[in-house]
Amino acid sequence: MAFVVKEQTRAPVPHISFGASLRALPSRFRQFLAAVFVFGIGDFAHSLLILLAMQKLAPTLGALKAASLAAALYVLHNAVYAGFSMITGSLADRFDKKRLLAAGYMLGALMALAIVVLPLNPWTLAAVFAVGGVYLAMEETLEIPFAPN
Repeated sequence: MAFVVKEQTRAPVPHISFGASLRALPSRFRQFLAAVFVFGIGDFAHSLLILLAMQKLAPTLGALKAASLAAALYVLHNAVYAGFSMITGSLADRFDKKRLLAAGYMLGALMALAIVVLPLNPWTLAAVFAVGGVYLAMEETLEIPFAPN
């Protein structure tokens, strides 16, 4: 590859400040970015749910069974995510995308609240993982149409 591919020369890009580049964006997109930023501050990687499940289940099930169940719950999360992504796309064709995205953000907030408030046993953890899959499917499917081309 090093001998076959020839790197093309590029013209230098004029420097533009971060603030100036933000001001150059359409105002509605800036509002969308602000909403995504506010929600993103409280969001977390869903793979951390595996660690949470292991910590909550290990005292009663033991480390090995807790790890196995946590992995199975993450498989549930990903299956729900994959299935609900298609459903979300279909819903987005029929209903207002902004309202659906807001509902997805609300599900994300409810999932985080459930982690804090509910006693986390295998059944509530399964619900948390499933709701997390639904919320993630809604978020990732519905944020795409708001990005400019």
